[in-house]
Amino acid sequence: MIPIEKPDTMCVSATISDEDIREIWIYALGEFGFHGFEEAKEEVHAFIDEALWDEGELRKYLSEYFPEMEVSFVISRVEAKNWNEEWEKNYPNLYIGAFCQVLPSFREPLPGFLHTIIIDPKMSFGTGHHATTQLMMFFLQEVDCKEKAVMDMGCGTGILGILASMLGAQFVTGIDIDPWCVENSIENIELNFITNMAILQGGAEAIPEKQYDIFIANINRNILLADGEKYVKHLSEGGKLLLSGFYEADIRDIRCHFEALELNFEALKTRNNWAGLCFSARKR
Repeated sequence: MIPIEKPDTMCVSATISDEDIREIWIYALGEFGFHGFEEAKEEVHAFIDEALWDEGELRKYLSEYFPEMEVSFVISRVEAKNWNEEWEKNYPNLYIGAFCQVLPSFREPLPGFLHTIIIDPKMSFGTGHHATTQLMMFFLQEVDCKEKAVMDMGCGTGILGILASMLGAQFVTGIDIDPWCVENSIENIELNFITNMAILQGGAEAIPEKQYDIFIANINRNILLADGEKYVKHLSEGGKLLLSGFYEADIRDIRCHFEALELNFEALKTRNNWAGLCFSARKR
């Protein structure tokens, strides 16, 4: 998310020890309307325009977003800051070996990487820093994308589809239900000079009547289980289905569900309690 400067600001401070929960917390507050974040070890300070501040609505929203956990927070009023400057100063680059570097447009890329992806995330999930996005990038590093038709379901910032294009995909389609993500993906496609990637808004019903050689879905467990049959319907013979967005505890349920849809399990990857699975479509 790219924050903007606000003159009158409220601060919500929380201490969250789990790194992945902290990232989800930041994403959730960004969706609510918070426009700037500062992290200091386990502390997260989130900032919102005072005109948009409603403590009751925030508590209700968080109880629905995190139904199984409660995160306590402290509220304070702070002086105005230049949040663009603060955000740019603290925003980290991502490096995946010598394979890929991911950085925002206000940073200069380093030499020595096979691929450089420019991502300005704005309000969208998928900067590359979350474990699930990295798991999918590891899978894409291993599969053959050359001349393949690729679907990036729940594309967020478009990062995975952009990488697939850089790896030689024939064409890429990205879909997201969030209009912010659609807009942000289009902007990031332009930043990376990608010419063979189209972005659509919607859910699984928006998947074009085509077959895809590589189908990427980095979404949450419930959506994967609900829409999995539609994904498989659009998977070409021998095609790869790459899934993430769920915890290691969900591996069995996800694997059983997709094997029941007549896919072959091929590989498992885990990172920080998150998991990714690779399946292939059986020969017909």
